[in-house]
Amino acid sequence: MKKRWILILSITVVIALMGSNAFFFSKTKQIHVKPLSNVTNILTDHLRDIQENKLIDSYENYTSAPFQQTTPLEKYLRFILSHPKIFRFDSVTLSEPKQKAERQIITAALEHENSHTQLLEYSLIDEDGEWRIISMHILPDHSSDTEISYNDAETNPQIKPEIIFNQLIIGSEIDGKGEVIDPKQNFNPDAKLFFSIQVLEGIAGTDINLQLSHHKTGFTTPRISTVLPKNGDATITFAFSPPVNGWPYGKFIAKVSTNSTFIEKEFWIVQNSD
Repeated sequence: MKKRWILILSITVVIALMGSNAFFFSKTKQIHVKPLSNVTNILTDHLRDIQENKLIDSYENYTSAPFQQTTPLEKYLRFILSHPKIFRFDSVTLSEPKQKAERQIITAALEHENSHTQLLEYSLIDEDGEWRIISMHILPDHSSDTEISYNDAETNPQIKPEIIFNQLIIGSEIDGKGEVIDPKQNFNPDAKLFFSIQVLEGIAGTDINLQLSHHKTGFTTPRISTVLPKNGDATITFAFSPPVNGWPYGKFIAKVSTNSTFIEKEFWIVQNSD
């Protein structure tokens, strides 16, 4: 069990139509790890597809939604093709998985004919009951006098976003810790709405923004923001009170963003959500 740092931050924004709040907190909880039986199979198949030049399949079938959201296919292909040691190997040995929060860390040792071994570190998360890649990067090459630079953004041999949005949960009730306890998609016009975003690998000083938009009319709420005060995994909950005359009926889109990534989710205002 990993203990996360605990902090509550409340921000109130006064606007003409509605009130809004943002709560920042993290929690201590028991991590329930999914079965690891398919982790090695996922990575073996991923590397086999790369070796057989099925690069698009290796991207679409084994990487997670957050990975694909922050790493377009073009960037992924450029990373793979610019490091031939990843796909020109003779055998591979996988380390035992190591748990880090909700993730599993595995190192692949890619062995070559000249006795050179290239280390490739994977981080995986559970996504709908299946392990999927959320980051991968080349470890420094200790068999030579030079090491790979991690400073140049263009040549950086790692595919890892600055911050990862794992899940956006919407509800109309929260518990004493600020967690949404009734995730759903349909709400009444007078509902107070709570938006909980799970952050992985958060970076202190990152601005997290939330804005709501009404699909039919184009109406958007003012953007509200909070700042991550510390590094690490955490959850942020934003709250919106309804306008005086209630939320307009129809589809809304909630967008949570930073300056480098975002996550969106649809929800609906209906006459009777019960």
